[in-house]
Amino acid sequence: MSDHTWRIWDKQNDWYMPFISKIKANKSHGYLLCPEEMGVYGRKRYSYLNSDTSKFTLIFGSYDYDWYRKNTDIYDLSNVSLKLWQDFFLYFSIKTATNLDYHPTNDIQCLFNCMNNRAHLHRVYLMDDLAELNLLKNNFYSWQDNDIDPKIFAMQYKPAHFNMKRQLLDGPYTHESQQYFPPQVYQSLINLITESNVDCPFITEKTFNCLLFGKMFIIYGYPGIHEKLTSMGFKLPYDIIDYESFDYEVNDRARSKKIAQELHRLTKTYKDLDKLHKSFIPLIKHNRNLIKDKARAQEGIPQEVFENTYYVDFMQEIKCRLDLLD
Repeated sequence: MSDHTWRIWDKQNDWYMPFISKIKANKSHGYLLCPEEMGVYGRKRYSYLNSDTSKFTLIFGSYDYDWYRKNTDIYDLSNVSLKLWQDFFLYFSIKTATNLDYHPTNDIQCLFNCMNNRAHLHRVYLMDDLAELNLLKNNFYSWQDNDIDPKIFAMQYKPAHFNMKRQLLDGPYTHESQQYFPPQVYQSLINLITESNVDCPFITEKTFNCLLFGKMFIIYGYPGIHEKLTSMGFKLPYDIIDYESFDYEVNDRARSKKIAQELHRLTKTYKDLDKLHKSFIPLIKHNRNLIKDKARAQEGIPQEVFENTYYVDFMQEIKCRLDLLD
């Protein structure tokens, strides 16, 4: 690994601040490679990178430069530049999939599934809203762990309808490796995605897996996330799902309630889920082909990531997997 790059998911590298100190001491150019995250450990202030003799390039996995102008001090630092790899997790989904084949199903048993690992507060919001409308009873969901101190939840939000009891789905990968869908995902019409973050414009494998493996979805993520995906060329069933009723709601709590209400409307409106699934298939095929086309084109990847051999090898593996798929 190059001594002027630091990769956030590399457990073998120097700790963050020693790396910064080393770059400053050598008066060199440091590359902070974090496309797997929206930033460095949730930081919004980077003034400690300021230097008259050293430069830093930050690579994050978000998709909106303006968010960083409004919410961080990165643009106040003349020696720091920001580059975004907005679809990193598109490639990550291809790399981590055990099988890239698409297996359409005719066995739709319920409206949605919803997979949850870490008990983020926004996920508690949504599960509570779903429970209030009695939507958890006849749909699939997982609730892995209450891995945040319950006292913190009590201070911020106490669910009135969701019991927060551990719930697993079938299959060998029911804990952290949720890129390997359990069978219930294919037995439900919609994948209700609780993204990693609702405060920052960030799309993870949770969403790209659906595009790759043929699932329609509703995302509880950053406001406007569905519009972002359509601007990237992906197609969503706006004629069936009223994305506009919740996608632009900027209040996280209100957006959660509106998503639950839309699922409730769908439950009351559509009874023949197999027929509805068949109507989704042209969109599913379009999205899956677009995923592959984008991965082959490799557009928009900051070239600075290739300063690190990990990403060189990463993209070579993507190419090999696409060749096998062909």
